[in-house]
Amino acid sequence: MKLPFLKFALVAFLFLASISNALAVYRCTVNGQTVFQDSPCLGSLGTVAEDAQRRAKQKEVENDRFLQHSLATNAMSPEERSQQPKLLEAQAKARITERMIDPKSTEFRNVKAYIGVAARNFYSVEDASGPPVIDVVCGEVNSKNRMGGYVGFKPFYWTRDGKVALPESDNFEKVLSTLVIRSCAKLER
Repeated sequence: MKLPFLKFALVAFLFLASISNALAVYRCTVNGQTVFQDSPCLGSLGTVAEDAQRRAKQKEVENDRFLQHSLATNAMSPEERSQQPKLLEAQAKARITERMIDPKSTEFRNVKAYIGVAARNFYSVEDASGPPVIDVVCGEVNSKNRMGGYVGFKPFYWTRDGKVALPESDNFEKVLSTLVIRSCAKLER
Protein backbone atom coordinates (compact mmCIF):
# COMPACT_ATOMS: atom_id res chain seq x y z
CA MET A 1 0.00 0.00 0.00
CA LYS A 2 2.85 2.41 0.80
CA LEU A 3 4.81 1.62 -2.37
CA PRO A 4 2.28 3.04 -4.91
CA PHE A 5 1.88 6.18 -2.78
CA LEU A 6 5.66 6.70 -2.69
CA LYS A 7 5.86 6.26 -6.47
CA PHE A 8 3.07 8.81 -6.93
CA ALA A 9 4.75 11.24 -4.52
CA LEU A 10 8.10 10.82 -6.29
CA VAL A 11 6.56 11.37 -9.74
CA ALA A 12 4.65 14.43 -8.48
CA PHE A 13 7.80 15.86 -6.91
CA LEU A 14 9.84 15.35 -10.11
CA PHE A 15 7.08 16.94 -12.20
CA LEU A 16 6.83 19.99 -9.96
CA ALA A 17 10.61 20.34 -9.83
CA SER A 18 10.84 20.24 -13.63
CA ILE A 19 8.27 23.00 -14.17
CA SER A 20 9.44 25.25 -11.34
CA ASN A 21 11.42 27.41 -13.79
CA ALA A 22 8.34 27.85 -15.96
CA LEU A 23 6.39 29.12 -12.94
CA ALA A 24 9.08 31.52 -11.75
CA VAL A 25 8.17 35.09 -10.82
CA TYR A 26 10.82 37.80 -10.92
CA ARG A 27 10.80 40.95 -8.81
CA CYS A 28 12.23 43.85 -10.80
CA THR A 29 12.67 47.56 -10.26
CA VAL A 30 11.62 49.77 -13.18
CA ASN A 31 11.82 53.56 -12.85
CA GLY A 32 12.01 53.22 -9.07
CA GLN A 33 8.91 51.02 -8.80
CA THR A 34 8.84 47.34 -7.89
CA VAL A 35 7.07 45.16 -10.44
CA PHE A 36 6.60 41.39 -10.73
CA GLN A 37 6.94 39.62 -14.06
CA ASP A 38 7.35 36.12 -15.47
CA SER A 39 10.57 36.87 -17.39
CA PRO A 40 14.00 37.79 -16.00
CA CYS A 41 14.67 41.45 -15.26
CA LEU A 42 16.40 43.35 -18.05
CA GLY A 43 17.91 45.93 -15.74
CA SER A 44 16.83 49.49 -15.28
CA LEU A 45 14.90 50.81 -18.24
CA GLY A 46 15.68 54.36 -17.20
CA THR A 47 13.59 57.48 -17.10
CA VAL A 48 11.98 59.33 -19.98
CA ALA A 49 14.74 61.96 -19.86
CA GLU A 50 17.45 59.28 -20.03
CA ASP A 51 15.66 57.68 -22.97
CA ALA A 52 15.52 61.03 -24.79
CA GLN A 53 19.25 61.58 -24.17
CA ARG A 54 20.04 58.09 -25.46
CA ARG A 55 18.02 58.71 -28.64
CA ALA A 56 19.67 62.11 -29.21
CA LYS A 57 23.12 60.53 -28.82
CA GLN A 58 22.15 57.72 -31.21
CA LYS A 59 20.93 60.25 -33.81
CA GLU A 60 24.21 62.16 -33.49
CA VAL A 61 26.19 58.95 -34.07
CA GLU A 62 24.01 58.13 -37.11
CA ASN A 63 24.63 61.58 -38.59
CA ASP A 64 28.39 61.18 -38.07
CA ARG A 65 28.38 57.80 -39.81
CA PHE A 66 26.32 59.19 -42.70
CA LEU A 67 28.78 62.07 -43.07
CA GLN A 68 31.77 59.68 -43.01
CA HIS A 69 30.17 57.49 -45.71
CA SER A 70 29.43 60.55 -47.87
CA LEU A 71 32.96 61.92 -47.49
CA ALA A 72 34.51 58.54 -48.32
CA THR A 73 32.36 58.21 -51.44
CA ASN A 74 33.02 61.79 -52.59
CA ALA A 75 36.79 61.40 -52.06
CA MET A 76 36.91 58.67 -54.72
CA SER A 77 37.82 59.42 -58.28
CA PRO A 78 35.11 58.80 -60.92
CA GLU A 79 36.96 55.65 -62.03
CA GLU A 80 37.06 54.29 -58.46
CA ARG A 81 33.40 55.10 -57.97
CA SER A 82 32.45 53.27 -61.17
CA GLN A 83 34.35 50.16 -59.99
CA GLN A 84 32.63 50.04 -56.57
CA PRO A 85 29.63 47.91 -57.64
CA LYS A 86 31.86 45.27 -59.27
CA LEU A 87 34.14 45.13 -56.22
CA LEU A 88 31.14 44.77 -53.89
CA GLU A 89 29.68 41.99 -56.02
CA ALA A 90 33.01 40.13 -55.95
CA GLN A 91 33.25 40.48 -52.15
CA ALA A 92 29.69 39.24 -51.68
CA LYS A 93 30.20 36.25 -53.97
CA ALA A 94 33.41 35.30 -52.13
CA ARG A 95 31.76 35.49 -48.67
CA ILE A 96 28.65 33.57 -49.73
CA THR A 97 30.68 30.92 -51.57
CA GLU A 98 32.63 30.30 -48.32
CA ARG A 99 29.37 29.38 -46.55
CA MET A 100 28.27 26.75 -49.08
CA ILE A 101 28.59 23.02 -48.51
CA ASP A 102 30.22 22.58 -51.93
CA PRO A 103 31.83 25.97 -52.71
CA LYS A 104 33.07 24.87 -56.15
CA SER A 105 29.50 24.26 -57.32
CA THR A 106 28.19 27.70 -56.35
CA GLU A 107 26.34 29.60 -59.09
CA PHE A 108 25.00 33.17 -58.99
CA ARG A 109 22.45 35.08 -61.03
CA ASN A 110 20.72 38.48 -60.93
CA VAL A 111 23.51 39.86 -58.72
CA LYS A 112 23.38 43.63 -58.33
CA ALA A 113 25.20 46.02 -55.99
CA TYR A 114 23.57 49.08 -54.46
CA ILE A 115 25.79 51.82 -53.05
CA GLY A 116 24.57 54.03 -50.20
CA VAL A 117 21.07 52.66 -49.58
CA ALA A 118 18.97 53.35 -46.49
CA ALA A 119 19.88 50.80 -43.83
CA ARG A 120 16.31 50.68 -42.49
CA ASN A 121 15.46 48.37 -45.41
CA PHE A 122 17.88 45.74 -44.12
CA TYR A 123 18.18 46.25 -40.36
CA SER A 124 15.62 45.63 -37.68
CA VAL A 125 14.84 48.14 -34.93
CA GLU A 126 17.19 46.23 -32.59
CA ASP A 127 20.08 46.85 -35.02
CA ALA A 128 19.46 50.60 -35.10
CA SER A 129 22.99 51.24 -33.82
CA GLY A 130 24.28 50.36 -37.29
CA PRO A 131 25.01 52.88 -40.02
CA PRO A 132 22.11 54.81 -41.60
CA VAL A 133 23.53 54.18 -45.09
CA ILE A 134 24.99 50.88 -46.24
CA ASP A 135 26.25 49.16 -49.37
CA VAL A 136 24.23 46.07 -50.32
CA VAL A 137 24.48 43.25 -52.85
CA CYS A 138 21.30 41.37 -53.78
CA GLY A 139 20.98 38.31 -55.96
CA GLU A 140 20.27 34.60 -56.17
CA VAL A 141 22.58 31.70 -55.33
CA ASN A 142 22.50 27.99 -56.16
CA SER A 143 24.80 25.28 -54.86
CA LYS A 144 24.94 21.54 -54.31
CA ASN A 145 23.65 20.00 -51.09
CA ARG A 146 25.19 17.11 -49.14
CA MET A 147 23.58 14.61 -51.51
CA GLY A 148 25.31 16.21 -54.52
CA GLY A 149 22.20 17.73 -56.11
CA TYR A 150 21.58 21.38 -56.79
CA VAL A 151 19.02 22.94 -54.44
CA GLY A 152 17.78 25.64 -56.84
CA PHE A 153 18.35 29.37 -56.86
CA LYS A 154 17.59 31.11 -53.56
CA PRO A 155 17.59 34.88 -52.94
CA PHE A 156 20.28 36.45 -50.75
CA TYR A 157 21.56 39.81 -49.65
CA TRP A 158 24.95 40.79 -48.27
CA THR A 159 26.05 44.09 -46.74
CA ARG A 160 29.60 45.39 -46.67
CA ASP A 161 29.64 45.16 -42.86
CA GLY A 162 29.11 41.40 -43.08
CA LYS A 163 25.36 40.99 -42.58
CA VAL A 164 24.12 38.11 -44.74
CA ALA A 165 20.62 36.80 -45.29
CA LEU A 166 20.99 33.43 -46.92
CA PRO A 167 18.29 30.73 -46.77
CA GLU A 168 19.92 27.69 -45.20
CA SER A 169 17.24 25.73 -43.33
CA ASP A 170 14.00 24.32 -44.73
CA ASN A 171 11.68 25.54 -41.98
CA PHE A 172 12.94 29.14 -42.11
CA GLU A 173 13.48 29.32 -45.85
CA LYS A 174 10.08 30.74 -46.87
CA VAL A 175 10.16 33.55 -44.31
CA LEU A 176 13.75 34.50 -45.07
CA SER A 177 13.25 34.32 -48.83
CA THR A 178 10.27 36.65 -48.53
CA LEU A 179 12.31 39.08 -46.41
CA VAL A 180 15.20 39.10 -48.87
CA ILE A 181 12.93 39.54 -51.90
CA ARG A 182 11.04 42.42 -50.27
CA SER A 183 14.21 44.16 -49.04
CA CYS A 184 15.91 43.96 -52.42
CA ALA A 185 12.70 44.86 -54.28
CA LYS A 186 12.57 48.17 -52.39
CA LEU A 187 15.88 49.05 -54.04
CA GLU A 188 14.59 48.42 -57.56
CA ARG A 189 12.04 51.24 -57.34
